[in-house]
Amino acid sequence: SAWMLFGSYAAFMPKATFGASGTMGHHERYTSSQYSSWLASGSKRNYSDIFRAGFDASWEIDIFGGSRRATEAAWSEMAASFWSLEDAWVTLTAEVGREYIQLRTTQQRIAVARTNLVLQTETYDILKSRFDSGIGDELAVNQSKYVVDQTLATIPPLLAEEERLLNAIAVLTGDIPGARHDELKVCPDRDWLLAPEKIAEIPLDMIRARPDVRAAERKLAAQTAKVGVAKSLWFPKLYINGYLGVESVKVHKFLGKGDFYGSIGPAISWPIFQGGSIYANVKAEESRMDEAFLAYESSIQEAYREVRNAYAEYTQQYHRYQALQGAVKAAQDAVAISNDLYKNGLRDFTAVIDAQRSLLALEEALVISRGQITVNLIALYKALGGGIVGI
Repeated sequence: SAWMLFGSYAAFMPKATFGASGTMGHHERYTSSQYSSWLASGSKRNYSDIFRAGFDASWEIDIFGGSRRATEAAWSEMAASFWSLEDAWVTLTAEVGREYIQLRTTQQRIAVARTNLVLQTETYDILKSRFDSGIGDELAVNQSKYVVDQTLATIPPLLAEEERLLNAIAVLTGDIPGARHDELKVCPDRDWLLAPEKIAEIPLDMIRARPDVRAAERKLAAQTAKVGVAKSLWFPKLYINGYLGVESVKVHKFLGKGDFYGSIGPAISWPIFQGGSIYANVKAEESRMDEAFLAYESSIQEAYREVRNAYAEYTQQYHRYQALQGAVKAAQDAVAISNDLYKNGLRDFTAVIDAQRSLLALEEALVISRGQITVNLIALYKALGGGIVGI
């Protein structure tokens, strides 16, 4: 696009060409009395030689704005390319952020599963030891065993997902798969949650600041300018033409005195009849302008929809996370109580199993919800073009 802009400015500059030519020729002329005896009297040989060299120059005076409109179109297309590049960067950044949060969420899910596995294994070991001593319940041992194995079976798929996300982040950041394993293997214990703030109304200027919307706007401006270029062909074009050169009939006196000459003057060109091609071209450009306008309007509507959806998902997921926090606390208490009741013979081991299963499911749901809140926040940033300034 930058080269197209450079080319459009060339229309304002004069154009010059250099040319040179040489013609050498001769012909015979005979009189009627000489023709019958041309062998005896001979013939008269005439030569006609001419040599030219010089510069032709032409400068179009942009009276009706065709060149100016072409430059406007080139400027707008270059701006559209810039904003398209910015949109690509926003998309890439959001994708890296989303994959990173999913990686940390997966790593926390692995940690939750392993923590529960340790507790479940301890319970199984105690029950197995009591059963081997002849005072335990075989049913409780078997129930505890399949709970341990069930939890253990959830870890390998999570490890595979962790590997996939590590490789995805490496590729997205320009590295080969495996290059960032050491850097991202350790899951930092940090709280990245941000409470959602209320958005009473989304300003239109914030939507219009999105790179994809700005790119669509510049494409519309470029197409509008192209309509002006097409219409300018209806009007006459004024030129200043000039020539400076030398002319001689003898090559060895090519640059002699009196051989130089030049001319300068205006010229006009007006397409009186073109078979309707100019009109058809104008209508075609106007149709493209209408398409660009619809694309611009659609980009604003789509941006507004994405912002509202992203904010709703972010807010509601935060409320879900708060509810899950209370559920996890209650499940932890239920595990402790059910263990005490079982040890005192007041409940069977099924109550302990149910409590442990519920705790594992709720803790995993809490971790997933926490990660999804941040993923939704990233989606909100992306929907707003890379930031939430002003919210």
